[in-house]
Amino acid sequence: MGPRHRRDLRRRRPRGPVRRHARPAHLPVDPTVADVGFLTTPAYRGRGYLPAALGALAAWAFTSLGLARIEWRANVGNHASRRAAEKAGFVFEGTARHAVAHRGKRVDAWVAALLPDDLGRRG
Repeated sequence: MGPRHRRDLRRRRPRGPVRRHARPAHLPVDPTVADVGFLTTPAYRGRGYLPAALGALAAWAFTSLGLARIEWRANVGNHASRRAAEKAGFVFEGTARHAVAHRGKRVDAWVAALLPDDLGRRG
């Protein structure tokens, strides 16, 4: 919600009005942070193509786009996606509750990130 959608809460006290303010706000977009998503057809899984492609993509994004961080998220339990991200050097950071929408429901997600210094370190 933007500033035009603010909801001010007012409560009267014997000494006069007291202003209260509460509003949800979207986090500001950081142009130096990107997220990555990927998929591989079954015939090409387990051959190392995806981690290699992620590493090349990340190296280009850090140098050409000036990114400071690339984030990966997947539904908790998506072990194949997590393995590919970790093999590309992503560092697992934890579980975010109800972080992604999946089939009309909010579900927990694993979160990992890759920083420029992580590129040489592969899992």
